[in-house]
Amino acid sequence: EEVRLDSAPSGIAFINGEQHCLISLKNENKAAVVDLYSKKVTNRIPVGSHPGSVAASKAYPLAVVCNEGDSTLSIINTNT
Repeated sequence: EEVRLDSAPSGIAFINGEQHCLISLKNENKAAVVDLYSKKVTNRIPVGSHPGSVAASKAYPLAVVCNEGDSTLSIINTNT
C-alpha cells in the first residue's frame, strides 16, 4: 500500500508509539506527519530549505529535521 505525498520524500522517523511517522518533503520545505493506520497525511509542518534527515525524540512529540539547503536544524513539535 502507498501514501501519496505529492513531493520528494527524504528522511523518515517513527513517532507517537510508531502509529505515525514524520517524513521530510524536500521540494515543499515541510515535514509531513503520516498516520500509518489510516494511511493519511495528518499535518504538514514548515521547516528549513531542502529538508533531509529526520530524527524523533524519545520525549515525544519533539523531532529534529536537518535542512541541507540552508545548513540549519528545525526542532519541531509534531503535535502543532
